[in-house]
Amino acid sequence: MLRPPPAQPPPGGASNRSGRQQLPPGQHSLRLPRHSRPASRSLRGGPRTVSQPQPPPTSAPAPLALSSQSLLGIFSFDLAAQWLGWAFASALKTEKFYDLFGSLTFIASGVGGHLGGTAAAVPRARVATALLCVWATRLGTHLVRRITRDGHDKRFDGVRDNPKRFLVFWTIQGLWVFITSLPVTLLNLTPQQRSLGLWDALGA
Repeated sequence: MLRPPPAQPPPGGASNRSGRQQLPPGQHSLRLPRHSRPASRSLRGGPRTVSQPQPPPTSAPAPLALSSQSLLGIFSFDLAAQWLGWAFASALKTEKFYDLFGSLTFIASGVGGHLGGTAAAVPRARVATALLCVWATRLGTHLVRRITRDGHDKRFDGVRDNPKRFLVFWTIQGLWVFITSLPVTLLNLTPQQRSLGLWDALGA
């Protein structure tokens, strides 16, 4: 019987049962390394992006909180200055530098609030602080001259020898300084202000 001739492999290599193409002898398949393969794309056709974690937003302190802290600091300074003066006056049993401490507290509180505030470069705040210092200097000079001339103050008769009652007078002076200078203090804590005008000149 005649046998059929063996099947010739197709040009370019034959395929085996697993479906892989078999290359002729002497030829090897060329496989690209993983790092040189084209990047995989998403279903929409664009490159895949990896979302980076965003840092939590930092919240800035509110202006009202800053103003409250500044007002509390100035109020504490006014009281501390008066209590320091009370300690010396109570030990010496004199009221001769009672008004001097009040005037110096006015000036120190106004200048400190202006330099430490948020409106140090605002013209209105500068003018108001300067006028506060001029007024406190004039008042303090008058009161110190009067107590020096008279030698005593009738308001403190029966009080200068009682430290507790004497402390009440010094504490009231601290509250008076804070409340009287409060408009200038708030002005020094307000960075956005209108420019000076005619009403400012009339008020001065």
